[in-house]
Amino acid sequence: QQDVQLVSSQVDSSTGRLSVVLRRALSTGGQSDFVIPASGSGTTPMIFAWGTSSTMVYHASDRRQINVELHA
Repeated sequence: QQDVQLVSSQVDSSTGRLSVVLRRALSTGGQSDFVIPASGSGTTPMIFAWGTSSTMVYHASDRRQINVELHA
């Protein structure tokens, strides 16, 4: 279950970069959804990927995980 709302999306025509902003409750109650810690209660692991193609393609090993503290 993914209870997300699309807030905005934008494509930069000069780079082909797609930026998407989504909104989701910290805790959705879904069995498969990760509970995101509230501000000030620790970090959340995030996974991101990148590539040089202007289309959606497999990112191969161009991916990383970081831990971030999210603030409302």
